[in-house]
Order: sequence, then C-alpha cells, then structure tokens
Amino acid sequence: MVDETTVRACTLSYGCGLSHPGLGTSMRRTSIDFATCTKTVSSESGPFERSPGPLGRSDASTHTSSSAPVSPTECVRLQKLTAAITGEDAKRESESAQVDTEACDLTLACPPDSQPKFSVQRQSLTGAGAVVTLIDALQRAR
Repeated sequence: MVDETTVRACTLSYGCGLSHPGLGTSMRRTSIDFATCTKTVSSESGPFERSPGPLGRSDASTHTSSSAPVSPTECVRLQKLTAAITGEDAKRESESAQVDTEACDLTLACPPDSQPKFSVQRQSLTGAGAVVTLIDALQRAR
C-alpha cells in the first residue's frame, strides 16, 4: 500500500470515538508523525448534545493532548511495520462497529494526498495480524 520511503513523510494514527445520548461523547487518538518521529496522544469528552442534524456533537468539556519524541530506532521499526501492511491485511482485519460501542480506526495519511493511504476499522485488539501488531506497537511507542 505504501513503501518505506514514502511512509517517512506520513502520519499514522489510531483513534476511537463514541457519540451516544446516554453515554456522552468521547474521542481518543494516538498518532505518530514519521517526519518528526513525534507521538501525540489526545482525548476529549463531554455530554451528548442533540444537533439540528441526525448526529450528536460534543461541547468538548475536557480536552487533553501531549506530544513526545519517539526514539529513532522505534520510529524506524514503526515505519517498517506500517509499510508491511497490505491491502489484504486491511481487508482481512477490518471489523464492523457494534451498536453502543466506540468506533475505532487505524489510518495512514501522507501529504500531499487528502485521502488516506489506508484506513482500517478495528474494534478490538485481540487476535494475531499485521494491523493488530501495528496498533499495539503504535500505542506502546516511546
């Protein structure tokens, strides 16, 4: 889907979100900018508010974000794991969202494209596979 040279300019992110009348609205995202080898973890939550359209929105009552450098060795390891993801991996490891649960996705965005190189919906981190391995490595990166 993307080669190791191209991935060096990309941003990999894994995020989960929920918007539910009884549970409120929440979002959490972990990303790594491969160009700078910087990991950012952010989250926000708030009450569910009915908007004029069919979806709810949050007033983002709480928002946190922190960034930290990732070691060069770990950054290269994550780049290699990302470049190893194939279209077949993305298709095989995609999971449908369940009602009243967070919707999660793993996305690789590379400038100047506005469309992601890949986006895999993944609801659980169980099982073996390249996508699960990459999500786990992204979350553990230091």
